[in-house]
Amino acid sequence: MNEGAGSAVQDLSGKGNHGTITGATWADGRYGKSLRFDGGTSVVKVPSSASLKLSRAFTIEAWITAELSDTQGPIVVKDTSGRPAYGLTGPDREPGDSAYRAAGYVTTNATRKVASTHGFSPYTWQHLATTYDGQRLRVYINGVLEGERLVSGRMQTGNGALRIGGYLGRHFNGLIDEVRIFSTARTTAQIKLDMNHPIVAADQPPSQPTELTVSAQSANVQLNWTASTDDIGVRAYEIHRSTTPEFTPSAATWVGERDALAGTAFWDAGMPAGTHYYRVVALDTGSQPSTPSAAVAVEVTVPGDPPSAPGTLFAGGRLNSAELRWSRPTAEWGVAWYQVHRSTTRGFTPSPRTFIARNNPLVYSDYSLEAGTYYYRVIAVDYAGQAGPPSNEASARVPDQPPGVPSATVTGGPGKATLSWTAPADDDRVTGYEVYRSRQAGAEIGTASILIATVTGTSLVDTGLSAGRHHYRVRAIDSAGQPGELSPSASADVTECPPSDCLAAAYGMNEGTGDAVGDSSGKGNDGTATATAWADGKYGKALSFTTNAAFARVPHSDSLVMDDALTVEAWVYPTEITQTHPLVQKGENGTEEYVLHAAWANYGSPPEGPSGKVEPFYPGGRLVLSPTPLPAGTWSHVAFTFGGGTMKLFVNGVQVAEAGDGYMNAIRPGTNPLRFGQDPYYGSYFKGLIDEVRIYSTNLTAEQIQADMARPV
Repeated sequence: MNEGAGSAVQDLSGKGNHGTITGATWADGRYGKSLRFDGGTSVVKVPSSASLKLSRAFTIEAWITAELSDTQGPIVVKDTSGRPAYGLTGPDREPGDSAYRAAGYVTTNATRKVASTHGFSPYTWQHLATTYDGQRLRVYINGVLEGERLVSGRMQTGNGALRIGGYLGRHFNGLIDEVRIFSTARTTAQIKLDMNHPIVAADQPPSQPTELTVSAQSANVQLNWTASTDDIGVRAYEIHRSTTPEFTPSAATWVGERDALAGTAFWDAGMPAGTHYYRVVALDTGSQPSTPSAAVAVEVTVPGDPPSAPGTLFAGGRLNSAELRWSRPTAEWGVAWYQVHRSTTRGFTPSPRTFIARNNPLVYSDYSLEAGTYYYRVIAVDYAGQAGPPSNEASARVPDQPPGVPSATVTGGPGKATLSWTAPADDDRVTGYEVYRSRQAGAEIGTASILIATVTGTSLVDTGLSAGRHHYRVRAIDSAGQPGELSPSASADVTECPPSDCLAAAYGMNEGTGDAVGDSSGKGNDGTATATAWADGKYGKALSFTTNAAFARVPHSDSLVMDDALTVEAWVYPTEITQTHPLVQKGENGTEEYVLHAAWANYGSPPEGPSGKVEPFYPGGRLVLSPTPLPAGTWSHVAFTFGGGTMKLFVNGVQVAEAGDGYMNAIRPGTNPLRFGQDPYYGSYFKGLIDEVRIYSTNLTAEQIQADMARPV
C-alpha cells in the first residue's frame, strides 16, 4: 500500500493481482503508506485469477487499525458465488458481543468460521492472520494463536473477485496495510517474521550459500551450509543433485526445498551407490534465486541389496481424496518407511518432484485432491537408507462416485431363496455385492438385517432357511471400496426346510487322533482341538475335556450365522457338574450369539440343569433353563431350539423347558468363532466327553431331535 496516490494498488508478489480502489483514501501506514476505509462504500477490488483460486490451503495476513464499528469488518475476502472461499475479518462481532475479535473463514462443503478467543484493541495497529491447512482453520492476533477448529476438505474456488475492505454490503472502518496472501498455511514463526518485515519489491537476489558440506551414512546423505542474506529476506533453499560435476541446477536436478526458518540442513535419503554432487540455491520472498553454491561431491556405499518392490499397489478415489494400500516387500535390512509418489501423468517415473509423503503403514490417504485422475507408485526404504524399485502404478479418479442401486428379485423354495439382481452403473467399475437378509421389510444395516454373503456375480442361492417370509436387500461395492445405496426390499416365501438342507455343521468326533475336528455337513466348518484327548464316544469316538485349558475352536463362517431359527444338539458325558459348563458356543471375549450349556450357575448359586441361550437384537441374552442337573458319569442328549421368538430345551428327546416372549425375531449376527467346552472370558469350562454335535439353521421338532439321537453323524 505504498503507492500513496492514485486509484491502483500494486501486487508486489509478481503474480499480477493488482487492485482498483473505490472510495478509500491514502494515509500513513504501519510501514510507509496505507489505505483508509470509511466503513460505508470504500473497497479495493482485485479480479479473480488462477493464483487466487486456492483449493488446499491459505494464509491471509494484514496490519489494521480498526475504528468504531458495530458490525463485521471485512479485511480480505475471496468470493465464491456469494460465500467467502477464504477470508479474514476484524472486528467480527456477534450480537451482544462487545469484543473486537478477529475471524477466519473458509468454504469447503460448507462455510466455516473460527473467531479469536480474545478481542484486539481498536485505534492501534494490530496484526491479524488466518490460516487453513486442509485440517484446521486458525486465527492469530499479533503472531499469537487465538483460535482454531477442525475443518477438512478441498476449498471451493469460484470466479468471484478478491475484495479488501468490503464484502456483501459490509465495510471495514479504519486503516489496512501490508496485506499478504499465501497458498500455504504459514507457521506461527513465519507469521511473526512477516509482521516485522514490510512488503517491498525484490531488488537484489540473495547471497550465495557457502560452506556446503556433504556426508554419507550408508544410503543417507546429510547436507549443511551457511545461511544466505537478502534485502527482503530469504524464504527457502533449493537442493539440487546430479552425477555430473559442476552441473547447472535445473528442474531436472531439483531434489527438495528447505524452509529458511527450518534451518540450513537437509537429509537426502535412499541414495544409490556411487558419486553424487550437490548444490544449494537460496530463494528470497520474491522467489528470486541466488547464485548456486559450489558443487560438493559425496561417495555413497551401501551394505547390501535394497528392498524389493512393494506388493501390488491398489488405489481408489473418494470425493476429495484417494486411498492407497499395498503389501510388504522383502528387505534384508528391514523396511523403515515408504516413499509415496503421485503424478497426473500415466507411466510416470518417481522423482523428488512426484514425492508426496513418507509413510510407514501399508496404507495411505491422500487428502484435499481436486477433481481428476491421479497415478501412484510406492518405494520401500530400508533401515540402511536404501531405496528399492517402485511398485506397480495404480490410478484413482477423484471424485469417484459410489455405484448405483441394484434392482433385486427373489424366489422362495423349500428352505431356500434364489436371488438375482441387475448390475448398476458406476463411474469406474463394480467389483462386488453385499447381500443382506431380514424378517423385516426395508430393514437397514445394523438393525434387524444381517450380511449373509459378499459375491462378485449378480445371483445367489440362500440355503438353510426357516419357513416364512424373508426380505433381501443388495448393495454394490466399487473398485474404490465405496458402497452404494441398498436396493429396495425383495421378498420371498420360504417353505419348510428339510433338516438335511438346514444342517450348518456336524461333528461326529471320529478322528480318534490328532487335533483336527472335521465337519461332516459339507459346509467346511472344520475346527482344531487344543489340550483335548480322544476317547470312546456315544457312537465311535468322542472328544475328551479333562483340564481347564481344553477346548476346540472353529473359525467363523457365514453358514454358522443364524437368523430367526436354530437347533443345537450334542451327546455329552459330564464327569462333574460344579459350575456353568459350556458345550457349544458361538461367541468369544464376552460376546455370544448362541450357546448350549451342560449346566448353568447364576453368580455363585448351585448349578442347575442344561440351558440354551441366544442374543437377540435388543440388549441382553435370553435363556431357556432346565432346573434339573444332568447326571454325571452317564451319556445324555441335550438340545435347544429357537424359532418364532420361542426357545425350547430338550433332554434325551423330551422337552423340559420353554422360554420366550414371541418378539425375539432374530439372533444378533456376529463374526465370533465356534467353541467347544470352554469360555475363558467368563472362566467357564466343561469336564467330560462331547460327541455327535449338530447345528441347524431351523428349529427341529421333538420327533426330528429323537431321530438324530438314534443315528450317528
